[in-house]
Amino acid sequence: TSTVLGGTVVSPSATGNGPFNFSWNNTSTLSSGTSANPIANPVSNTTYTLTVTDAIGCVGSNNVIVTVRQPAGVE
Repeated sequence: TSTVLGGTVVSPSATGNGPFNFSWNNTSTLSSGTSANPIANPVSNTTYTLTVTDAIGCVGSNNVIVTVRQPAGVE
């Protein structure tokens, strides 16, 4: 889980031995839906699901939760 201030850009990431194919959901707030390390810029709390497929077809997935907090004094 990542907690960021509203308007802050974060970079969820995935690593390992490949080659891998990466597929993220909720791509409207990501710089790329197929990158291992996209930049996320959500305006509200968002859960991203990453699905990774390796060269022989094994699939795994996990969630990245980004919690957005407004800066002090902003409502």
